[in-house]
Amino acid sequence: GNRIAFTSDRSGQPQIYIKNLINNKIKRITFEGEYNSDAAFSPDGKSLAIVHKVNNDNNIALLDINTKDLSIMSSNKLDESPDFSPDGSMIIFATKKNDKGILSVISIDGKRSYELSAQNGEVQGPSWSNYLE
Repeated sequence: GNRIAFTSDRSGQPQIYIKNLINNKIKRITFEGEYNSDAAFSPDGKSLAIVHKVNNDNNIALLDINTKDLSIMSSNKLDESPDFSPDGSMIIFATKKNDKGILSVISIDGKRSYELSAQNGEVQGPSWSNYLE
């Protein structure tokens, strides 16, 4: 790709910026809320999955890059590390349930969600594989 998304507090609070790697221009992309971080591009490059703070809770949100529309996708307290599925239909993220780290998956239309827990230990920092059998 020719863009990179990053978090910076250059505005005084953590916000998401996109740097165009061709012309080196940097543009702030999030304006709603006091805390936005951990951006992941959708496979089509039109959206970002981000961590967005709502009433002191870290939730996963979907941001349309062109319109700046922000949709809150999760309702947990400690959601982090979002990543899109290779086809862009789902977002996986780390969260806590009963003080234990688990992974959660939600469809981008918000109609389906799943929890993935480990038998032993905790899980965090999810990432989809693009490996196809």
